[in-house]
Amino acid sequence: MQKAREIDEGENRKSIRIGTSVMTPAKFILDVWSQIQSRMPTLKIELIPFENNPVNSVEILRNLGQHIDVVAGLYDDDFLKERGCLAAHMYDKRILLAVPVTHALSAEKLISTQSLKNRHVLFIRRGWNVHIDVLRDKLEDTGVVTEDFQQFNLTAYNRAVAENIPIITVEGWEDVHPLLKIIPAEWEDSIPFGVFYSPKPTSLVKKFISLLSEIAAN
Repeated sequence: MQKAREIDEGENRKSIRIGTSVMTPAKFILDVWSQIQSRMPTLKIELIPFENNPVNSVEILRNLGQHIDVVAGLYDDDFLKERGCLAAHMYDKRILLAVPVTHALSAEKLISTQSLKNRHVLFIRRGWNVHIDVLRDKLEDTGVVTEDFQQFNLTAYNRAVAENIPIITVEGWEDVHPLLKIIPAEWEDSIPFGVFYSPKPTSLVKKFISLLSEIAAN
């Protein structure tokens, strides 16, 4: 009976609950809000903040639909399989470099692979995303020394500042840390960005995801 009530409440809910954290902002909604409202004028949005730590982020994605309906983020196919969720692809984000303001490269207008030779760069652990691993392989082949961090969060960015080491990042995260400067790079590598949702979404979430997909396709 409790499960039936939860399903009924989910189906009758008039709002979409969007999970948001420092690394998973809901800015993507602002970019398409006028188009969403023109097609779903009665839709309401609830922002549900959460702490972006390894345990919490995994649990949220594995249980989408319970307390949070959708979360935006970076992904690849293995990521979705591991988390047991689906993703509506929105667009690809450029993989860039965030450089501490005290670092020698902070004055550069464009980061080249040659300028990184023999320098240390922080990379998210291998296996987290195939697209970042491909870039990592290319840079290591040119003499870049890579070091691991476990997850994109403030802890990783604080480490970059404390140790004065550039860190891999993506476009859109320019304001994550005030002492890091995102500098364009000569490589063109990118990573998929999308909206995660449950494999068994409510009818409202289905409609919302379908609309996002249409907007992204145009």
